[in-house]
Amino acid sequence: MKIYIPDIDYSKYNKSDLFPAIRPFLKENKIGNFPEQLERWGIQNQIISVVNKCECDFILYPLILLSSGAERRKFKDFSEFANKNNHHKIIIYISGDFGFVYPKISNVIYYRMGGFNSQLDRNNRIFPFLLSNHLKGILNLDSIIVSDKKLKPVIGFCGHASANLLKFMYENIKYMNLNIRRVLYFNFNFETYFPSAYNRKKILENIEKTDLTAQNFILREKYRGGFVDEITKAKSIREYYHNMMESDYVLCVRGAGNFSVRFYETLHMGRIPVLIDTDCKLPFEDLINWDNHIIRIPWKKRYELNEIVSSFHNSLSNEQFENLQISNRTLWQNLLNLNGFFVELKSLC
Repeated sequence: MKIYIPDIDYSKYNKSDLFPAIRPFLKENKIGNFPEQLERWGIQNQIISVVNKCECDFILYPLILLSSGAERRKFKDFSEFANKNNHHKIIIYISGDFGFVYPKISNVIYYRMGGFNSQLDRNNRIFPFLLSNHLKGILNLDSIIVSDKKLKPVIGFCGHASANLLKFMYENIKYMNLNIRRVLYFNFNFETYFPSAYNRKKILENIEKTDLTAQNFILREKYRGGFVDEITKAKSIREYYHNMMESDYVLCVRGAGNFSVRFYETLHMGRIPVLIDTDCKLPFEDLINWDNHIIRIPWKKRYELNEIVSSFHNSLSNEQFENLQISNRTLWQNLLNLNGFFVELKSLC
């Protein structure tokens, strides 16, 4: 597969301004084919190369758009670029928590972190959250520790979960402001109020009411425990990943945006995500049979979680349970990264 990345003055931009998919091809503010960088990013050389525009299968637009009104005003520049290059497929990345929907352009494919499956067509696809190898960097492990199957499934969660009334009211105001902005910028893709910390707390409380499962919970009143310095931040991160390694299944509920970073972190650690499905769209759905890797529970059945997880756990042999852990880690290594993104692009040629 051949891609073209427009030549701009990259020295003017921070990494956070750029589409993550171009980083393996950017060195000293120049775009090119750099085998050592492709290897470092886990990209197979035979999949992709940078060429001139006349030869390319896709154009990767280098600058991200954000889910905000200000960025939507900048969309005019991009749409003009797309129209001038309407004989090419153009890939653009939308960053941010909230799922603004940009206008449909026939030759444009959007990648985004989240959004609502029922509202997004096939030209809107999900880009996975990119993780460093925390297994090695934080836990100092070369491979996952494969757990034996226990009599009861151990459900883990470490993170922000609170029924604090002030926090509930703050999140309510935040969503009201969000929907007001959508009206002002003529985007009527309303988002239902979703107090994430409150909803997590209620689901976790329900899990604790039964003896069908074992619980391994660390509840935080603030995001990442409200760390105040690098020492407490590092401690909080270590506790977070140790909690995952000491669990079999990990509860994954959306945050401010309709996606869960914890979902990717769970797969990264070789554990089994229990995804509360709030109309989620997952990455690379043409390449990955997600039902072979996760437990997906519709929002309306969230309080049946114990019964669903227990039934799933009991249906597995010890060998199947161990293989699923290995399979999930392998999935993260092979596809939930930039290599997977380019594998999917190649399938769209």
